[in-house]
Amino acid sequence: MPNDRRLFAVALAVPILILFRSVLTGDEALFARDVFHQYWPLRAHVVEAFATGHLPLWDDGSQAGLPLLANLHAAVLYPPNALYQLVSFSTGYGWLVTLHLVWLAWGLFAWLTAMGRGSFSSAVGAMVVTVSAPVLGLTAFGPNLMGLAWLPWFAHALVRRGPPASRLIQAAVVVTLQCLCGDPMSVLLSALVLGALMASLREVGFDGLDLTGGRPSVPNRRQLLVLGTLAGFIGVLLAGVQLLPAYGLLQQTTRAAGGDQLDLSTHPVRFLELLAPRLFGGFETLPAYWGSFLASGTISTPFSLSVYVGAGACFIALLGARQPASRVLGLTLVIVGGVLALGAHFVAGPLLSHVPPFSLFRYPEKYLVLTVLGLGVLVADGLDALAARRPARGDTVIWSVCASLGGAVAVSLLAVPGAWSGWVERTWPGLPPEVALDSFLFAASTFAGLGFSVVVLAQLASARVRSWALGAVLVGDALVMNHAVVFTTPAELYSQRPPVIDAMLEAAPHRPFRLWRDNEAMARTQFATATPEQRVLQRAYELITLKSSLPTVFGLQELSGYSPVVLSRWESLLVALQGQPGAALTLFNTCFTIGPAAAGEAVFAPLPEGAAVRRIDCLPRLFSVRETIGVSTQREALAAVAAAPFSIRTSAVVEAGRTVGGLEAVDVSEVVARSGAISASVQAAEKGGFLVFATSYAAGWSTTIDGHPAPLFVVDGAVMGTEISAGAHHVSFEFEEPLLGAGAAASSLGALLLIAVWVGRRRLAEHPFIS
Repeated sequence: MPNDRRLFAVALAVPILILFRSVLTGDEALFARDVFHQYWPLRAHVVEAFATGHLPLWDDGSQAGLPLLANLHAAVLYPPNALYQLVSFSTGYGWLVTLHLVWLAWGLFAWLTAMGRGSFSSAVGAMVVTVSAPVLGLTAFGPNLMGLAWLPWFAHALVRRGPPASRLIQAAVVVTLQCLCGDPMSVLLSALVLGALMASLREVGFDGLDLTGGRPSVPNRRQLLVLGTLAGFIGVLLAGVQLLPAYGLLQQTTRAAGGDQLDLSTHPVRFLELLAPRLFGGFETLPAYWGSFLASGTISTPFSLSVYVGAGACFIALLGARQPASRVLGLTLVIVGGVLALGAHFVAGPLLSHVPPFSLFRYPEKYLVLTVLGLGVLVADGLDALAARRPARGDTVIWSVCASLGGAVAVSLLAVPGAWSGWVERTWPGLPPEVALDSFLFAASTFAGLGFSVVVLAQLASARVRSWALGAVLVGDALVMNHAVVFTTPAELYSQRPPVIDAMLEAAPHRPFRLWRDNEAMARTQFATATPEQRVLQRAYELITLKSSLPTVFGLQELSGYSPVVLSRWESLLVALQGQPGAALTLFNTCFTIGPAAAGEAVFAPLPEGAAVRRIDCLPRLFSVRETIGVSTQREALAAVAAAPFSIRTSAVVEAGRTVGGLEAVDVSEVVARSGAISASVQAAEKGGFLVFATSYAAGWSTTIDGHPAPLFVVDGAVMGTEISAGAHHVSFEFEEPLLGAGAAASSLGALLLIAVWVGRRRLAEHPFIS
């Protein structure tokens, strides 16, 4: 890289490193949203499995057990995640998020300069995207951020100089990493960027920019399509060891039924927020955020808490959109991202609901990153135009009119607030009008101020001073406004161990055992979360009361717990047992419950805010029944379990099994359990018995008796069991990922194709479809 580009690379990294300095030093940690409740427990399981020499195949911590390697969100095979084996989760997560943000900025810079944009304008465009609110907000959704960080490197591989083979290999490896990082939707985003690149291609280069100087050839649409398609094919093959197990798991989960693809569609009014900061309140200042109405579907909080890119950036992007030679790429990304992000609110709803691959992913708000990416491209185009000349009078007039409109709104809010108050009361009943009006005033005045700043700075005579001044305003605006969507807490939060953990471990009548947290009832305890301090206190309470999957961090297992992966059988059984209070807890080896405590109630251990841990009578993980009821289908099994007077303790409904009564109890001893496996010595009477293994069934479980394979039955619609003949035996249940071998074969084939591309690189360069 030339010296000037190295300087730009440093300049791009410095603001990000400063923004996350407390995270990098370990003084603070990221903790918002999915970080604390989902990623921390998942990583704990993966780290423990690798540390004990096992491939992480099964997560026994949540929902009575789930496949782990097949869970895309766990990103078991993503190479950078090896960092977690060396440092704590809070440190590793913070470092990885920061480094991926830097990698994103570098990738955007490399891509934009490869397409002919100037180095300075490319750097500013890259920073505008990287420190936008939709991107910084992804620090709470690590896999999504990591997938996005690789996207510009895919685009860069397609357009950069170099032989086709090296570009193909780079693009294929990028696709593989996007598949492995936990966010395969980023591969779809890469495909959409490929389409935008093809749409923007002209005879002399992208958007009509002349790239022929010193370059062997300019990519054409056919070359882009061939390179992109081949890279996608090889990359998906390379990731087969992850994708095939994930596909197999998908067929067993509630996701297979679909129906929630349009949750968190982007409300149309949010597009004003691209250029109007804190339009619906803030997170570190008053008025506090009040935009929950913007969420759609079953979730009450938008995916992106803020979508602000920058008022100044939008003004410069408007100039970029007026450049006939260089606007197609940026506008295409802005429009495609916006239309898809609207989801249920616009014409893309049926596409996202029913057409693969779009229908495989949830939350249309995620497509907003394409709009942000397009704005970054237009910002680079606009700055390039300003580097060549001051803006034309027409551009200045448009900017001035837009800024004046913002100023007029601000003045009206100050002069006649009553005229606005009635509208606010009608639109948002129950919301104090002054809260909304304060937000609108800040947004409008900031927009107007930045707009007039752009108008003035764009008139400076010196092109260098003009460019640097505008670049500083654009990046500074985004950094100042958007750092509020990065939530940190003192790192000590991750080092606390709730005292109730050891109390349950000491008092448990069986090992292993599970607990159940009544999340619905506990959610009625409301906490204010308007300030950083309040949010930290909320998380501390959630840790002490073991919300979501947090017990699994400390070695406990639970029947409740949050996961984006939900086995259909597990959920169907819990629904079927709703009419039998406690039946699910009995079946699933649950010895403790957590929920609100009534006044004067005797509980095992009290918790803050009126919560308590209760000890209940529970069955061991392996237990026997006195009768089996044979059925043909899961539906019949669930109907039998739900019917009175069925008893979980004495009866088992066995799919494809026999109806047998009068069974004797099976004596179980010497139980040895680890994640994804359990074994025990058993003694059955003369008539034999039936042993129930109280763990969620998923394809891949098998059982052996005395070292020989034995029939495994699905029991009670969601757990497992096996028949035990008379006498003493050694029984084991073990989970193996059923599609791991096929996935490894696909990955091997992908690796062979990559090798073939490198070996045949000279012939590939001469191929008519590539050259």
